[in-house]
Amino acid sequence: MGSLRPGPGLGGHRGRFRRGRTHRGRGHQHLHGPRVFLPAEVGGVPGARSGHERQRPDPEAPVTSRKLGIGIIGAGQIAQLVHIGGYQAIPDQCEIVAAADVSQDALAAVQRDFGIPQVFRDYHELLSLDAVDAVSVCASNPIHHPATLAALAAGKHVFCEKPLALNAADAREMVEAAEAANRILAIDFQTRFVPQAVALKQIIQRGDLGEIYFVRAAWNRRRGIAPRTKGSFHSKALNGGGALIDVGVHVIDTALWLMGGPQPVSVSGATYLKIGNQADGGYNPWGPWNHEEMDVDDFALALIRCDSGATLSLECSWALNIVDDEYHRIWVAGDRAGAEVILGRNEESATRLRILTAESDSWVDRVHQNFPPVPWPHHAAIADFVRAVREGGQPRSTGRDGLRVQQVVDAIYASAESGRDVRLA
Repeated sequence: MGSLRPGPGLGGHRGRFRRGRTHRGRGHQHLHGPRVFLPAEVGGVPGARSGHERQRPDPEAPVTSRKLGIGIIGAGQIAQLVHIGGYQAIPDQCEIVAAADVSQDALAAVQRDFGIPQVFRDYHELLSLDAVDAVSVCASNPIHHPATLAALAAGKHVFCEKPLALNAADAREMVEAAEAANRILAIDFQTRFVPQAVALKQIIQRGDLGEIYFVRAAWNRRRGIAPRTKGSFHSKALNGGGALIDVGVHVIDTALWLMGGPQPVSVSGATYLKIGNQADGGYNPWGPWNHEEMDVDDFALALIRCDSGATLSLECSWALNIVDDEYHRIWVAGDRAGAEVILGRNEESATRLRILTAESDSWVDRVHQNFPPVPWPHHAAIADFVRAVREGGQPRSTGRDGLRVQQVVDAIYASAESGRDVRLA
């Protein structure tokens, strides 16, 4: 189930590429900096890899020239906000032929607002349609696992909302089922498609930052707790977790992707519920929330060590008494240069990508702001999934990427409960 916030990447920023040198105690001067260049094109990441062996479609399968038939499992908020629109934005490649949801109101809405021709209360009926080639699983988190397994068993490709599952064991079963069925399983890690993140990925792949040995990733909200009217975000049993499994999964994935896909080997984590369970927890822009029954984390942090020797520091929150209303950034440290990428939609006036390095007697920043507006990066993720299904390639975010993130999430929760480091096999 997607995060309630529409997602990072809103707003392109006009401006010039600036090269600046900051001297100690002398302010900011626009002088010539080091030879660190930003890409002119940020639409893709040639040769990008997740660092994992992925599920493999039949290499002999022909490129599909016909439109794909798409089914939507779960017709609620995230489906209506981004999934349906993502498929309908590429009508030459696919068409939505059916949707399924237990809510008759949701089904009536997608028929009325999006013209979806067939609707079902049981997703198994949708999966029986020969016209459905692939599905988006947009239902609540506990449904991701059974719906994906049923879809794969029916021969459908799957684009699944995050998190992939409630735990790593279920996620692994989904990945193995996709591989056994020779079908694509992709996950909606849309931040991989935000232009400034793509630009930074290219810079890192080119070697401009050198060896990446430390990354700090954060998605902190001062207040951003799901209101009473929006599902089961408050419940561990129904949602699988709180801020960590909602927004934390995105920064974990994006950070590991930028790092080149190392395998996490140990985790030390802590989780807190300090504000979300308070009746007087303060102003929440989304309205009153279910503080009485909240049993999930409103803040989580972790230190994650990887097999490459690099370390990732993570923070994520729904409620945290910080300066900014939202702090969604990733900072990357290499031995030649560093970088900071801003992903938060509420920081539109900020520099979106900054390359940080030094010369003999000065600090040098290179900044770039001219990124195109991307109100819904999920649409790019959906288009990438459709391309992979039609052409037999690989999506940028695979089921194995989702499994890796779920393993880290499980380890953070286990470490927080035990007070000890957790090793990942």
